[in-house]
Amino acid sequence: MKKLVRTATMALLSFGLIAPIAHAYREQGNFFMGQSGVGRQNIKSDIITEDGTTVTSKSDGKSGAAFRIAQGRRFHRNFGAEIGITKMNKAEWKVSSTGGPSDAVSGTVDNKVMSLDINAIALLPVFMTVTLYAKLGVEGVHRKIESSLDIVEGEISEHLKGDNKSNIFRPKVAVGVTHELNDKFDIDLMASRTAGKTKNNPHSGGYLPDLDFFALGLVYNMG
Repeated sequence: MKKLVRTATMALLSFGLIAPIAHAYREQGNFFMGQSGVGRQNIKSDIITEDGTTVTSKSDGKSGAAFRIAQGRRFHRNFGAEIGITKMNKAEWKVSSTGGPSDAVSGTVDNKVMSLDINAIALLPVFMTVTLYAKLGVEGVHRKIESSLDIVEGEISEHLKGDNKSNIFRPKVAVGVTHELNDKFDIDLMASRTAGKTKNNPHSGGYLPDLDFFALGLVYNMG
C-alpha cells in the first residue's frame, strides 16, 4: 500500500512538472521578430517585350543576403497577424537584345527591392513548444531598376544610364516553424514567396520577378 501511494505521489508530482511544459504554447500577445537569410530574385530568361525585343539574361535567378523585421499580435493560439519590412538582395544581371527597333543593346541591370507586407497567420501547435504556421498576405514592393546600356543603331552608338522606380502590390505566402526557447524568445525558420509580374518589359515600371526569402529569425514575445 505504501509503495502504491509513493508511486501515485511521484506520478502526480511528475505530471505537475510536465503539464506546464505540455501547455506552454503561446496564447494571446504581441511579438517582435528579426529575420536574416537568403533572398532570391527569379529573373526570367528570354523575355519578349512589347516592342518585339528578346531580352536574354545570363542567369535565371540572383541570390544574396536579405533581412526582415516584423511586429505582430497573436489573437488566439491558432490565429495571428503581422506587418513587416523586408530588404531584399540586389539582383544584377547582364542583358543582350535582338529583334527590336535597335540593332543591338547590351549592358547591365540592377534590380533593387524593399517591401512592406501585411499578413494573416494560421498557427498549428504540434508538439510542446513547436508550432507550424502559414502566412497569407499582400506585399507593397518598392522596386528600382538601374540600367547601364550600350545601344548601337546602324553607325550610331550611345551609352545610356537610367532609373525606373515603381510601387507594385503583389500577393505573398509563407510557411514556417517556431520553437519556444523560454517565456520570451522563440527561434523561427521561414520560407516565403512574393508573386512577381514577369510578362512586361523588364525595364518597365510593371516588371517584378518572383521573390523568394529563406530566413532564420529570433522572436521576442512582449506579452
